[in-house]
Amino acid sequence: MDYAFLKNRAISVAHNDILKSWADHSENFSFDDYSIIMNNLRHWLAPTVKRLETGLEILKETGDDYALDEIIHAFEHNIEDEKGDGKESSHAYLFNKSTQTYSNAVYSKDIKFCKGLPTTMLLKKSSEDLFKGDLFVMLGAALAQEIHALPQLELLLKGLEKNKSKFSKSEWDNVEYFYEIHLDGTEARHAEDLNQTIWELIDDENKNSRFLEGFDGILSHLDKFWNGITEEVKFNENTSLCAN
Repeated sequence: MDYAFLKNRAISVAHNDILKSWADHSENFSFDDYSIIMNNLRHWLAPTVKRLETGLEILKETGDDYALDEIIHAFEHNIEDEKGDGKESSHAYLFNKSTQTYSNAVYSKDIKFCKGLPTTMLLKKSSEDLFKGDLFVMLGAALAQEIHALPQLELLLKGLEKNKSKFSKSEWDNVEYFYEIHLDGTEARHAEDLNQTIWELIDDENKNSRFLEGFDGILSHLDKFWNGITEEVKFNENTSLCAN
């Protein structure tokens, strides 16, 4: 298995049109554009712990058949990072806080979170199903998720930084912190932990095929997810997506 090849495939999905446009020209994005991106991202990012915990259960149930201690440790460490020290330090909470702070400062509006686009809800359901697959499907999905995360967050932060001058120091700290704790090496370590521990398990064509089912499955739905957001931003007419 060529890790560099797989890594490039996942990165290419993260380097999609809408994220690159946001990174380079976020000042041109309206409140509705911003809301579309962040509301749909919330549906993808918020269940990260749930997906990892599902994978961890599979690892522990399969533990007697394979030497999985290092992989189990990697999943446990990842879950601990995502949960933080409590509700207000969990990564899901910090993402919402970052998103709301930015919205208030740049658009003078509260962002409203609501149901995601059909492609978003399909990604959410399909990723949950892949993490419920057998050991090798789940590991493929987990690796794709972790590799994709780093370039995704780098592009998001790059766009946010273009409006940094509009924030007080404390406000900007609230916006940036979610990204800082991932881009300090944490996300790269999550992917590398898996890279260092899983390959000895994937030692025949059947296991390789199942692994790629999970890896390609996540990336395929992520590609549709980003394309769905791109089309919605492109054609939205500045109407509220979360109308009462």
